[in-house]
Amino acid sequence: MKNMIKKEYENNIQHQLEGDYFLKKKSLYIILIISVIICIFFDCSNKYFTIFGTTLPPIYWSIQTYKYNKEEFYLWYIYWTIYIIFLFLELLIDNISSIYYCIKLTFLMWCYLPQIQGTKILYLFIFHNIQHNTYNINIENIYDYNSINKEEIHIPIGLNNLGATCFMNAVLQNFYNIKPFRDYLYKEEYLNNPKINNCPITKAFTTVIKNLSNSQLSSYTPYEFKQTIGKYNSEFLSNRPNDSRELIQYLLESLHEELNENLGEEYEEEDNHSDTDWKNKLIFEKDSFNYENKSIISDLFYGIQGTEIKCSNCKKLFYVFEHFSIVSLPMIRINKNEIDIKHMFEDYEKKIEMKDKNKYYCSNCENEYDAYSQTFFYETPEILIIHPARSNKGITYSANIKFNEILNFTPYLSKNSKNKNGIFYNLIGIIYHYGTSGYGGHNIAYCKIKSNQWYKFNDSQVNKIQRFIDIEGEGVILLFYQKSKFDF
Repeated sequence: MKNMIKKEYENNIQHQLEGDYFLKKKSLYIILIISVIICIFFDCSNKYFTIFGTTLPPIYWSIQTYKYNKEEFYLWYIYWTIYIIFLFLELLIDNISSIYYCIKLTFLMWCYLPQIQGTKILYLFIFHNIQHNTYNINIENIYDYNSINKEEIHIPIGLNNLGATCFMNAVLQNFYNIKPFRDYLYKEEYLNNPKINNCPITKAFTTVIKNLSNSQLSSYTPYEFKQTIGKYNSEFLSNRPNDSRELIQYLLESLHEELNENLGEEYEEEDNHSDTDWKNKLIFEKDSFNYENKSIISDLFYGIQGTEIKCSNCKKLFYVFEHFSIVSLPMIRINKNEIDIKHMFEDYEKKIEMKDKNKYYCSNCENEYDAYSQTFFYETPEILIIHPARSNKGITYSANIKFNEILNFTPYLSKNSKNKNGIFYNLIGIIYHYGTSGYGGHNIAYCKIKSNQWYKFNDSQVNKIQRFIDIEGEGVILLFYQKSKFDF
């Protein structure tokens, strides 16, 4: 009975908040329409009428904002500073043209109407606050996240677009779908780790994870997350489109830095091994990296690749190792506007000639000689992120990419790799792009949630995909694979 009463109370609260939002937004639209009619009817001949008409909306909405969202009311100071400039111009100048009032009304529309850049003035002030219950209701007190069972956590919900943030929503959905990463943030174990101190991006990401795990919501607005990453990287603060791959790279680096238990440690041992001694060179790379890096990010997303360089003079092989988190594959072997991902891996690992101005300095020969280099994978990450490089030297490729749900990674391992039994990956997520470039168009996410069920996440809209083959490969820009726990 207690649970039934609690459930009814929660539903009433949510309906009340959503009802308030609808009425206030509807009221604002009415006032905006009245304002426009006043300006058009009087043809700006009476400046006091036009001042009155165009001042109604900001007065009304600033009152509502102060009433329901005092925490963010300071943002209105920016608006009113601009608006007072308008008022001074109107009072000081006798004859103001219609063009001026068109500019002013455009400014008003920009500030208020949702789904455009001014969405953070209207849409976020109310809708975002419903999601976070800033109407003096703490969602943490109403919903006990720890009581949500595993089945409920997997219920997919959408993410509301904040204005050209589809690229961010697609990334968040795919990261949420990575269970070990989701569980780590969800349990907030990092808060009890004395080696981890300031982690604002991690905390903002945790808020997203917890809200996406809340089956009481139909969608969630990641406003706090956008503001947080924008605070530390202005590229993601604006309302212009960004690239999903760049955001992923930034998140991996930032989260790793915040959660790195070995931050500040320096590996003092020097690399005195010969470049031809691949075993000790690899051990040194692993030991030095692990000594300075330890986080959920390095555990899940980092692997090791090695470049083998063969001198044409002495015929010796030299080795260079480095850690990686994202694999960018070239799109070279395109046949009839189609390319298989296995051919992309083959092109990634093909021999590259080093000659003319790019000759290799051989430490054994102590001179520059022609050589060739070839890259192989030595150790693979738990989560493999693949980025088809659709843009190269100013050319954009729109070819259809053929890929499977099961990726046999064995052919791409170095002959020196310790994984003798082979490596297989399961496809768990996709980011798909509509448009002609990474910075324009629209991004959506596909995620395999449970029981091999695929879902399509188009911002706030979530739909089941009946068959995996229904996902086209023409707009694929990122693939998320998770290492299989069993052999085939």
